[in-house]
Amino acid sequence: MPFIFLGAISPNIIHVIATLLTLSIIIVLATFLIYFPAKKSIEERKKFIKSNIDEAIDKNKQANKFMEDAELKIKESVDDSKYVTDTAKAEAQRIKEEIIEQAQEEIDQLKEKLVKEKTSETESLKAKINQQIIDAALEISKKVIEKDLSKEDEQKMIATFIEELENYEFNL
Repeated sequence: MPFIFLGAISPNIIHVIATLLTLSIIIVLATFLIYFPAKKSIEERKKFIKSNIDEAIDKNKQANKFMEDAELKIKESVDDSKYVTDTAKAEAQRIKEEIIEQAQEEIDQLKEKLVKEKTSETESLKAKINQQIIDAALEISKKVIEKDLSKEDEQKMIATFIEELENYEFNL
């Protein structure tokens, strides 16, 4: 029979013990079956997330290092290409100047050769013209005088005529 305490039904002590024992078993079972596995799972998840974050930080650091290295290599490549370009331009300018200088020397030599040839031809033509004039003058003078000149007279006339020709300017 139930125990009446202060006008209420009081539980049976065996029921209370059985209830407490059942509750204790349920708590122990819930602790081992739910709490510890959940706690372990949460800890593993924390470790997984932390390792992923640490790995991402490391990869970010590596990526930043690779970017710095790549930027440095790009800068070096730009500097190298600028050096190569500047060197090639300087070399091209030097070659251009050499070619121009050689061409100018060839032109000067050709001009000098042409001037010498012209001078030589002019002198040759003057000599031929002088000789033809002398021959013509002699023929005319022989006909005018109608007598044979002596060699001495002929030489004097030639010398006088040559002096006059030398003083005369030819425009060729």
